[in-house]
Amino acid sequence: MRKISLAAVLAVLLSTLGCGGDGLDRHDLSGMVTFKGAPVPAGSISFRPDQSKGGSGPTGYAKIEDGEFSTYGTGKGAMTGPVKVMIEGAVSKKPMSARLFPIYKTDIEVSGDKTEFDFEVPEQAARVKQKQRKR
Repeated sequence: MRKISLAAVLAVLLSTLGCGGDGLDRHDLSGMVTFKGAPVPAGSISFRPDQSKGGSGPTGYAKIEDGEFSTYGTGKGAMTGPVKVMIEGAVSKKPMSARLFPIYKTDIEVSGDKTEFDFEVPEQAARVKQKQRKR
């Protein structure tokens, strides 16, 4: 009887830990990603703590759909502090869709005060891709 009770308690604890996130100081972020003034149709955005500026922890990420992204409810928010943002944009949601531009990188500071970020990928990001093809 004791073994069954202990096993039941452990199962409940493990399931709670699995559903409750990783216990880290993450912040849910949302916003828009545009390129050439239009919403990026599909892609992904990641939020990597900038270790060179004292950031630490796991990378957060979200999908981009019709220009919008959100980590709300995913448990994959960004860590507090300096963060490197990496944006990948695609022409459509279809697998293996053509990229709009190479991975675009920028930096932000994440705190509990601001949770909405909008990113405009500059046109020069696509030009880098064209230069790489010519080589």
